[in-house]
Amino acid sequence: KEGIDKVFVQYGIDNVHHQIGSLGSIFFSKGPIENYQQVAKSNVERFQKFYQLLRQKKINIAPSAYEAYFISTAHTHEDIEKTIEAVALAAQEI
Repeated sequence: KEGIDKVFVQYGIDNVHHQIGSLGSIFFSKGPIENYQQVAKSNVERFQKFYQLLRQKKINIAPSAYEAYFISTAHTHEDIEKTIEAVALAAQEI
């Protein structure tokens, strides 16, 4: 979470990034995001572009802004670093 948050700050991208344990969600909004109506007001189109850019870089997250991503013990430190690098590249295009 911290690495992704740093990327969004670096590129000035408004977002709300929730995480509880290994479950996380990213919303492109100034926030807060606490219910369905607030998610619906977030920039879902930006999320779709973000999703597609990550997918092109072989990083799979949930395809909808209404879903969560998961991290597991199967993910290595290298996997996480690769994800942060892909987020940085995607951030330059969104």
